[in-house]
Amino acid sequence: DAKPHFYLLEAQKDLIEAEAGLKFRWRPLLNKKQSRVELDNKAFNPHIRSQWPQQHQWLKENLDTFYRIFSKRVKALDSSDYLQVDEEE
Repeated sequence: DAKPHFYLLEAQKDLIEAEAGLKFRWRPLLNKKQSRVELDNKAFNPHIRSQWPQQHQWLKENLDTFYRIFSKRVKALDSSDYLQVDEEE
């Protein structure tokens, strides 16, 4: 049910992003079983150890946000609510 769940969440994209105060990258990954909702920070380079404390803080804050925003929605998903449309290849 990964694809229907992804598309049901994506239908709430504007509300989710407004609630999070963030812009996510929504990647349906056509022709694959999984899809992704991503967030990154181009200001950080994981190879620069001196940035690790800031990177870890950013990760913690954003993982907390992902959980707060998505956990209740994911638990409430019902894939039968999704009306499939043809995916373009």
